[in-house]
Amino acid sequence: MTAFQGTAFETINNDTGSLRTGDVRLEVGQAVRIEGETKTRIVTYIAGSPGRFHAYFKNQGAVPLGKVRWSVLDPQSPEGNGESTATAIHQTGEPVLPTVDVPAPPVKTMWLPNEGRVVGVDWSGAADAPRKVWVAEIVFGAGAPRLEAIRRPFSEGGAETVSAALGKYLSSETYDVAGLDFCFGLEQGHISSLRLPTGGPALLGQSLASCYRTPEEFREAVGAERKRVTDQERAAPFAPTNLRMYKQTYWGLRAMSGTTVAIPPWAFAGTRVVVEVLPAAVAKWLGCVTSYKGRGEEAKRQRRDLVAKIKASTGMSVNDADVTEIVDDKEGDACDAVLAALAAASAWASAFAGAPSVVCASGEGWIYSAIEKPRWRALESNPVPSPELAASHEAGHAIVFAACGVPIDWVEVRTSRVGNAVRHGWTEARENEWDRTAPHPPAVKALRRALGKVGGIAGELVAAVAEPQMLLKGAQNDLSQLGAALVIAGVLPPEARDTPQPLILAAAQHAYRVIARNRAVFDEVRRILAEKGRVTGDIVAVPPERRWTDAEDQALLKTLRTIAAGTEVR
Repeated sequence: MTAFQGTAFETINNDTGSLRTGDVRLEVGQAVRIEGETKTRIVTYIAGSPGRFHAYFKNQGAVPLGKVRWSVLDPQSPEGNGESTATAIHQTGEPVLPTVDVPAPPVKTMWLPNEGRVVGVDWSGAADAPRKVWVAEIVFGAGAPRLEAIRRPFSEGGAETVSAALGKYLSSETYDVAGLDFCFGLEQGHISSLRLPTGGPALLGQSLASCYRTPEEFREAVGAERKRVTDQERAAPFAPTNLRMYKQTYWGLRAMSGTTVAIPPWAFAGTRVVVEVLPAAVAKWLGCVTSYKGRGEEAKRQRRDLVAKIKASTGMSVNDADVTEIVDDKEGDACDAVLAALAAASAWASAFAGAPSVVCASGEGWIYSAIEKPRWRALESNPVPSPELAASHEAGHAIVFAACGVPIDWVEVRTSRVGNAVRHGWTEARENEWDRTAPHPPAVKALRRALGKVGGIAGELVAAVAEPQMLLKGAQNDLSQLGAALVIAGVLPPEARDTPQPLILAAAQHAYRVIARNRAVFDEVRRILAEKGRVTGDIVAVPPERRWTDAEDQALLKTLRTIAAGTEVR
């Protein structure tokens, strides 16, 4: 149903992030007045299907809950866009949509890795899955990211055949991280009632394969659809067992059955890592407010516009043939594969930060998405951080130092004054003793100390308690010491006064990865710090197989020197 001007509606709304419009599909740019509010809202995004349509109003405040009466505004009213002429009569005839200028949001720079290969898979559980499944491969390294391939990887068979092929693909292809567009878990209540495992999609897929022979059996056993915590957080349009999703979920989980790749948030360390992603969330993050799926010229224009937004946000190189492939794919699946790869890459760059621990324990899983590249700047004041932030900061220092071989005596979280300075925590690492005795070249020792210095910021981000656009004044000392260490390592010239942000981010990304592969120890240290304020060095125990290696020293030095060579140093 189309909403004409002058029409009043009443719906039951259960989400403060959007207005449930039911059978009424509004259009982006339409003006809406909700009874009881004095402001006019402008529709910025539409999601759902008949009976379940929702309208979103980005950056316009929470939408009321419960019974909501709302109207579409008449642009010809005396007040222009401010006064509703709503009645209870549904008008007929062609709608005259209001002319509203919705300013385009500023382009955000996506946080991406400096090196590596990332894969994005736009998945399908349909009978014609070989036609619907797309894969995008992006390479990161010297220069700009590059879309290396966009293709349909499977040529024959139905959903079951393609599901088995995906499992083999994930085990055999060369990549660092892959982003897959299907649900890695079910809602907690469903998992509990069906007595399914909570240890991740590999175990869940095995259980589904043994218990339910078909997607239909699976859906019948699950019952009423329910959204997970992450579905609500990411504003996912559908629950895992929705009528439009259950086959995709079933065959996707079957594909993960028995896989040995690392799958955050259950496990972070592995030669291959696979994460759940939602391409629509990345498109929304990029500022896409109109559907890019469909046969019409407008949908095609939106796909072309989305490719331009991707390039602007990532600096990614895409050849003309691939642009044509993406834009001409009327169903938008090729574009979704690229968005899936970017979501996985951004999650990797931030060490898969942000997932609350409850979604791992419950078995629901987490949707990883694009994250804005941090811009470090100091606060003018030095506010006292929360215990969680201070604990995560110091735990990050401790874990990275320990992984690099530097012994830890103790770690504490306490606000105190040391001379003219105020500090909120301290990690007592035996840096000087280690520097005298460790059998490493001076450049390597300096590099490892640099990683330890930036470990505090990495810890905040891994624990999802940081304000990435800001930096506590107390952490400025960390960054100044990072710069000094990079001078000793031969990355920066002796006359350098500032540490360029690209070098900070590159060092931080590697520190994040160290913390991620020691996540259990990190979480335990920060928990004790937040509760008791102090831990002894024996608690900061990093297993030998998860420590920083000599090969990683050489790889990171090469990366930092390459970045420094192409960066203006002041």
